[in-house]
Amino acid sequence: MSDTPLTPATPVTAPPAPAPEAPRVRRGVPAGTFIGTGRRKSSVARVRITLGDGQFIINNRPVEQYFTELQDRNDATAPLQITGTLGRWNVRAIVRGGGHTGQAGAVRLGVARALVEADRQHEPALRDARLAARRAQEVRPAQGAAPVPVLEALIRRTRTGQDHPRAAARCSAARWFFRPRAAYCPV
Repeated sequence: MSDTPLTPATPVTAPPAPAPEAPRVRRGVPAGTFIGTGRRKSSVARVRITLGDGQFIINNRPVEQYFTELQDRNDATAPLQITGTLGRWNVRAIVRGGGHTGQAGAVRLGVARALVEADRQHEPALRDARLAARRAQEVRPAQGAAPVPVLEALIRRTRTGQDHPRAAARCSAARWFFRPRAAYCPV
């Protein structure tokens, strides 16, 4: 140990406060434009929102012309209605693949993601309304089965030639005794 007296250390200061999060800037996207990608079933929607007078354009057509059914229109505009910003944003979407219901769901998710990118305060409301997460398919119970709650169900596809998503060819011991395996088990 040395004989030098201990000196008081430099005063401890708190770390500087983090700078406020700057909006994310994407290359080739004008400032004030926010992008969201939505998918549902086999549909993919690329959505851009900008502050404006409330135009809603899908594949270069107004939403009323593109989605002729009221349910699809309401589905596509649901995030704006939930957040109370229906007349505030101009929405332009390019949608490919799937049918009209899948496309409406894809636009819904794309608009929700773009709104969250524009303002993080919308995220809790959109999550509570279940608009901020992807749902691959609606749950359809098997014929004759009890309805399955959406929260508890895993979405599975029924394969060709099967009655249920997890159904498979049955193999019995009696068949095994009389024939080679490849003759009666398709597996």
